[in-house]
Amino acid sequence: MKPYREAVEGMLERMRERAAEAELYKSQAAKLSHQLLEAQTQLSLAQQHLQEGRESKQLLESSLFKEIAKERESKQHLEAALASEREQRMQVEAKVVAVLQLLRMKEVELRVV
Repeated sequence: MKPYREAVEGMLERMRERAAEAELYKSQAAKLSHQLLEAQTQLSLAQQHLQEGRESKQLLESSLFKEIAKERESKQHLEAALASEREQRMQVEAKVVAVLQLLRMKEVELRVV
């Protein structure tokens, strides 16, 4: 009966060892599960920050494009005003030249008389 008892005790010992291994694996699985949950949380936060960054970038780009359009429009108005001013200056210069010519002609007439 002793060999039978030793065999049973041996099986019980192996079962205890397997149970201890199972507890160890269970503990490791719980740790890994916790790490996975933390990683998923960090990933979710990173995705949220990335989305917020994209939205912020879009708002900035939109604002920048509007500002560029305003600057272009302002530049066009300034260029038009400058062209108008040049045209007026040329007209004034032409009138001054004409008046000077008239004055020279009158001066010549006055000398002749």
